[in-house]
Amino acid sequence: MAPAAPRPPDPFSYAELVQELASGEDWHFAARLLREVVIRCGRITDQAAIDFVHRDPGLTGIRGWDAIIGGVASMTGRGRVSDSAVLHWCFEPDRYCSDEMFDPFDAPDKYFWIDYLRTPVELQVRNVIFPSGNLEGL
Repeated sequence: MAPAAPRPPDPFSYAELVQELASGEDWHFAARLLREVVIRCGRITDQAAIDFVHRDPGLTGIRGWDAIIGGVASMTGRGRVSDSAVLHWCFEPDRYCSDEMFDPFDAPDKYFWIDYLRTPVELQVRNVIFPSGNLEGL
């Protein structure tokens, strides 16, 4: 009898990204990790894996990043998770910046409107500036 094929590792998830940010990861590198979650999520076809990636990851302790993660997860999970309840955590009050705009890259003022207009509406409503190009692969 042949040995069973090894189980593929669980997909990189929003929860792992939250752990990286909570441990003090550099924000530019965290943006790359987020892009990796988005790209890998788009390739997943197994329903259990899609739900796994989109499970509640907890909070980073950084309000702006919590808003980004909630907004992006709502974008990548919409129409793909097994039940809309999987994404309820994305819309909790802690997933929005209510006091001021959050820009993890702290772009110069002359680029504010360009970056804002390139930010998906799911992030704009959370008072986040995060241009969509940061979520796309090459």
